[in-house]
Amino acid sequence: MKSIRLLHLYLGCAFAPLLVFFIVSGLLQTFELHEGKKSGTYRPPAWLAAAGSVHTHQRLPSPDREKAASRTPLRIVFTVMCAGLLATTTLGLVMAWSMQKNRRGVVWAIVAGTAIPVVIILLQ
Repeated sequence: MKSIRLLHLYLGCAFAPLLVFFIVSGLLQTFELHEGKKSGTYRPPAWLAAAGSVHTHQRLPSPDREKAASRTPLRIVFTVMCAGLLATTTLGLVMAWSMQKNRRGVVWAIVAGTAIPVVIILLQ
């Protein structure tokens, strides 16, 4: 268990900066704050448009797309980050399961974390 906790710690720390970026930029995108309105009533700040572009297109906005840098290296980093997030989440669940004597709460939390978003999506 000690090695699992240590792996979880290092993976979590290594990917935390990227995860914070994706959490914040994803939240701003949820409210569509990264793109301007067609009516011209809203123009996003440059930093927000840039963050949205990195989040969705793996590059900074460029008027000349053909001169834009290759997205492959950043896509590789983001793919590794996704694998790391999946690994740390799985390790966290393993630790939650193995460190609790009463596992009912762990099961209920997992069920609620799965069911609540599904129900909300189906009710829309």
